[in-house]
Amino acid sequence: MKLAEQLHRSATHKPGVDPNCPVCNPLIGIIADLRRHAKQNEKDSDGDSGARAVAGEQRRMIGILRSCLTA
Repeated sequence: MKLAEQLHRSATHKPGVDPNCPVCNPLIGIIADLRRHAKQNEKDSDGDSGARAVAGEQRRMIGILRSCLTA
């Protein structure tokens, strides 16, 4: 069982209420994946402006998705 699932099933968790739970709110998992991919693209860029541009676009999407969480 993954850590997110363990937290989701804990006795103190209120399903559907916790906006930071990746199981209740799948946007949390998507943001984490985008953050990981952006970091990897920046690491792999080695002077490639295309990889840096993709990482920048991923970071822009992270900002958009985070604004959806707080709205």
